[in-house]
Amino acid sequence: MLTESRVINGKVAASTHYQIIPEERVVSVHFGVYLTFADIKAYAEALAVDPRFNHYFSEIVDLSAVQEVKLTADQALLLADAIDPFSVNARRAFVACTDLQIRAVRMHQILRKEGNNHILIFPSFEAAMKWASD
Repeated sequence: MLTESRVINGKVAASTHYQIIPEERVVSVHFGVYLTFADIKAYAEALAVDPRFNHYFSEIVDLSAVQEVKLTADQALLLADAIDPFSVNARRAFVACTDLQIRAVRMHQILRKEGNNHILIFPSFEAAMKWASD
């Protein structure tokens, strides 16, 4: 489990927290208010060395708290092509409600050419979990 915190405007903002649920074959991750390349990369690297992780597990990415995304085009390509630890056949459920959050998911769908039909957007964690664990 990875948890990072930053001080932003005098407040501690937790940025990343993930949980692996092996019996459900699901990984869930919650990103904080500010989403950066470093946050996503650290999460992917932590998963890659976690002995409970299987790249065929489903993933639920909760972006519902994200208000700002700091990611260049080159970084987005690198994440999709080289850093993403999940199989292209893994189910990927993104919880996204705002235009910013939805655009971030759409970019990942486009860049992750193979398997992009396994990447869906949901309005709630519960709906995402239902689809991911089927």
